[in-house]
Amino acid sequence: MYKRAVSLRPNDSRSHSNLGAMLHLNGRYVEAAKSYEEALRIEPGESTTLSNLKKLHKVMSRS
Repeated sequence: MYKRAVSLRPNDSRSHSNLGAMLHLNGRYVEAAKSYEEALRIEPGESTTLSNLKKLHKVMSRS
C-alpha cells in the first residue's frame, strides 16, 4: 500500500516517510533509510521523519 502511495505521489514526503516506517518495522533497514532520506530531501527538517531515522540508525548500529 505505501509503495503504491509513493508511486502515485512521488513528491509527497509523508508517503516516503510512511513507507520508511513500514520497512523499518519489518526489519528492512537499508530500504527504510532510503525512504526516510527521500522524505527528508523533499521536506528537510521534518521532525517525525528525523526522529524515525535517528531510531533506525541506532538499531542499525547494533546489528
